[in-house]
Amino acid sequence: MYYLEVELPGIGGPRDIETHWFYESILQIKATIHKSNLEAVWFDDKSDDKLHQQVLHARDTDNKCDEKKSFKENILGHKRGHQGIHAASTIQFCLNERRTGVFMRNVCFAIAVDSDGVQARFREGLLVIMVPKRHAMAL
Repeated sequence: MYYLEVELPGIGGPRDIETHWFYESILQIKATIHKSNLEAVWFDDKSDDKLHQQVLHARDTDNKCDEKKSFKENILGHKRGHQGIHAASTIQFCLNERRTGVFMRNVCFAIAVDSDGVQARFREGLLVIMVPKRHAMAL
């Protein structure tokens, strides 16, 4: 039995992961990491989260990103009473360490495997795959 662990941070769920077999010994794992929809995450006005509400308030003030300040200072350090930003499209990233796009790996097994017996689980950004070895056929 072969055991594989693949970290896929940012993957929404199993629907974003594809697997394909080639020559019964090569497993291709392909996943798509989508960009966050800032409008849906931060500007829906439905959250009771305190930070979320402060971000909503900050978007309506003129608060430019200062690279020397922390995220919290940039988001919460706005001045009240200023007129300014009214659209999510004017947001500037201070820090973006997230990869988006297509992830792809090919795993080559030394011997043919039982591709029909593969089991996979995806949880909290970790894809775990169990691949059984193919048993030799008795003559």
